[in-house]
Amino acid sequence: MFRVIKYRNVSGKIQATIETDDQTVADFIRFFGSINKFVDLFHYRMRSAKSFDLYQKTAPHKMALLKKEFAEQLERFRSMPGTRIERMRTLKEIRVSNGEQVPLDRIEAEIRRAIQYEKEDNLAKIKKLSDSGNPRRKYPSTWGYRNPPLCAI
Repeated sequence: MFRVIKYRNVSGKIQATIETDDQTVADFIRFFGSINKFVDLFHYRMRSAKSFDLYQKTAPHKMALLKKEFAEQLERFRSMPGTRIERMRTLKEIRVSNGEQVPLDRIEAEIRRAIQYEKEDNLAKIKKLSDSGNPRRKYPSTWGYRNPPLCAI
């Protein structure tokens, strides 16, 4: 099946050289080598999601400031000319020039989260108006759309 050719301890990690003539064993070893990366990524995402949830529960005033920053960034993003990726790259350049190292993925996630917060706020406004007895048709600015839907005209 397989044979361990060399086995040594390097900087606290064990390095082994394995010889095999069976492709299944090679795939199995390759799988175990890559599963560690997957587990690390999974744990990182779980820790970050847990810390974000904890952050939302323990610091609502900080969350409000974060929402405000996201809204300002979304406003700047929408006012920029160019394609979506060009606008995100411009936002990245702005933040890098302010001394913050941020990847494009984070900016994209912040834009998506800002849009989500904006939708939630608009739905809350609609619900508040609806609960107070005012029809939505009377208040087109609270729909959350740039243009009103054709069915309301």
